[in-house]
Amino acid sequence: MRIGIDVTFLFDQYANRGIGNYGRELTKLLVQDVNHTWILFGYGNIKDNLDALNIKKLPQIEFVSLGKKRLSNIFNIFYFKFFYLKKIIRAKLDLYFAPYFERGLPIGKVKTAVAVHDITPMITNSYSQKGAIFNFFKGIFYQFNVKKAKKADIIFTISDFTKRELIHKGNFDETKIRRIYLGVQEKFRADNISKSTREVRRVLVMYKITKPYILYYGGLENNKNVPNLLQAFSKITGRFPDLKLVLIGKEFKVGWDNKAHAMTKSAEKILEMIEDWKLKHKVILTGEVLEHHLPIIMNNALIFGHLSSYEGFGLAVLEALAAGTPVLAARRSCYPEVLIDGASLVNPFDVDKIALAMQELLQDENKTAKLIKRGYIVSDQYSWEKTAAATISEFNQMTKEVKPLKICYVSHYFYPIKGGAENNCLALARQMVKKGHQVTVLTTNTKDKKYLKIEEFEGIKIKRFTKLNQQYYLGFSPGLWWGLMKEKADVIHAHGFGFIWQDFCLLSKKIFSRRTKFINTPHGPFMARQKYRFPLKILRFTYFQIQKFFLNKVYHIVIQVNPLQYPKWIKKYGIREAKIKYLPNGIDPTIYHEVQLDPGKNVINLKRKFVISFIGRFEEYKGAQFLIQALPELLKLKSNIYLVVIGNSGNYLEAIQALISKLNLTKKISVLVTPEDSLKDYVLQQSEIFVMPSEWEAFGLGMLEAMAKSNAIITTRTEGGEFLIKEEENGYLFDFGDVPELVALISKLITNKALLTQIQKNNLEKSYKFNWEKIALDYQQILLELIK
Repeated sequence: MRIGIDVTFLFDQYANRGIGNYGRELTKLLVQDVNHTWILFGYGNIKDNLDALNIKKLPQIEFVSLGKKRLSNIFNIFYFKFFYLKKIIRAKLDLYFAPYFERGLPIGKVKTAVAVHDITPMITNSYSQKGAIFNFFKGIFYQFNVKKAKKADIIFTISDFTKRELIHKGNFDETKIRRIYLGVQEKFRADNISKSTREVRRVLVMYKITKPYILYYGGLENNKNVPNLLQAFSKITGRFPDLKLVLIGKEFKVGWDNKAHAMTKSAEKILEMIEDWKLKHKVILTGEVLEHHLPIIMNNALIFGHLSSYEGFGLAVLEALAAGTPVLAARRSCYPEVLIDGASLVNPFDVDKIALAMQELLQDENKTAKLIKRGYIVSDQYSWEKTAAATISEFNQMTKEVKPLKICYVSHYFYPIKGGAENNCLALARQMVKKGHQVTVLTTNTKDKKYLKIEEFEGIKIKRFTKLNQQYYLGFSPGLWWGLMKEKADVIHAHGFGFIWQDFCLLSKKIFSRRTKFINTPHGPFMARQKYRFPLKILRFTYFQIQKFFLNKVYHIVIQVNPLQYPKWIKKYGIREAKIKYLPNGIDPTIYHEVQLDPGKNVINLKRKFVISFIGRFEEYKGAQFLIQALPELLKLKSNIYLVVIGNSGNYLEAIQALISKLNLTKKISVLVTPEDSLKDYVLQQSEIFVMPSEWEAFGLGMLEAMAKSNAIITTRTEGGEFLIKEEENGYLFDFGDVPELVALISKLITNKALLTQIQKNNLEKSYKFNWEKIALDYQQILLELIK
């Protein structure tokens, strides 16, 4: 998916507050997911934004600049509508995520997820600390944004308390709300905080902090109840004459004379209280503190006090628990839910109770030690990794619901005929049916018209058209043209380059169906083999030149099943690199199940045999004859070797059977022509080594299936071989037709049991990367992006 994230919070007034911490910690974990493309919408350039996130440039990250840095204010509405929204639409997103809603939301233009941390301003009617006029206009701005947020497709919130508030007091749609707890930054965990006496002293001196002290940070809004904290502190100063109260926040600015100056009306009131209660030498006002200094200041506090009567989650108090600092918090809003038994909870409006709770934490060492221990346990339940995982899960779930597409596959042959292209087409068609899409396959029938003209298989509608000749690339099927012209499809996905009549039909369809999107998975070049008679070589050269003229114009996307295909040969057809998508072949998860054959059937006996296997069409270029020629030498090394060759009937089947008789190997080889899948899987299950000696393989699905059954692989240096096999790690490569080298490689594995076992293990692990269910999600995303 292409997921956009609003990262403007990195450079506005929320950067170092809860919203900024949430957005920063979540974003830098989300973008690590390579299964999605992440488009960051932010100010400045990509380097500044990645530096602010403290991450490096990753291939899956894109950046869209929204211009120069701007603080969040009422003018957001204007900038979003006339500047930002256009850029969001042009990015062709599947989903847009806003960690907060002030900058604007593309409701109705793209699926939108938004985080609503709380509705404190609505509850307290406090939108600004700069006076009544600012409060009025900021209130209008806030209400406007809340109405927008309600229309989002999904709404994230941070506690069950806040979820209830959104539903009952904010009138949010309950079905849209997802509660996902926040995490604790690792730098706040006690084990990660510096205990160096020199470093601690340096940081505390920088802010004129002296021990012992009680700490508070988190704003001066009315709901924070800082005056009550201050008053309670004044009640215990007589018992603890050296104790200080440290208030951190940019509401105060420390001047050159070390005096704190109020920056807001709330701050002015706090200064007046400090003066009235004669706490001038007891309260330390630091002003804004550098973020990386906070953990040390927190860790060295005797108590962290946070008496907020209305809070969405309480990130600061969790950071204190993680740092090993006793927490005194309000028994209100989300705190009982989030802190559980890890903090001392009090009535935030009862100053005497607050003072008493402070005194107990300072005097009762056993109680405080137990509270710290419970705090560690509670804080360990919260991590940003869990937050990110839950968020991505919701993103994935949100985008699963897609409008069904009409998909038409065009394949020279199709099920039940089996081959690399046929199996790939069948797997994609099956997966798309499972995802609710309407799937049709247009194909050709065999010479004997063995299969029904129209049938339905596992929800796939199959239409087979008669071929007037049996040529492979020159096959002529008039019905295919008319069938394709009548087909109403959102996407037509053709398999194979160079089927001349098929190409003509597709080109005709492209001319008359301008809205239909066209995809091709070529699997291999036109006439990929090297040995052709001179007339066929002339045909190959001539049609190759014609293909360069039209292929790039017909197809919107060309799929390579391995990353080697485009640079090696797809590029030569004149197809632009921007149209290339990588989508490998895959295997169904059921292949990992153990196969048990019916003992009543006359099946092959592979017990107490060292089995070597081969799967491929019985054609000369597949190279099964070389494996058969190697067998006599291998039997000298290990007498219980047994070879099983599996494939569809082809022009070379009789030659293979004759070679087996000539070498007197009928008791050492079984030839299985188009066996049931269960028998094929059983052979691979019993097999130790799988050999793919083909002259050409674009991918080699048989190799992948053998890997899933824990086979070591020996294959030729083809595209598929070089893509799937890394020598010495999970198999070996050799040149087509080099029988002595093939004998040497198999012998190496037979004589080194430890090496054979390790390679088999490595192949099993590697096969898990090629799961059809995962590949199908990527494929569906390609289709949705193409339609969009």
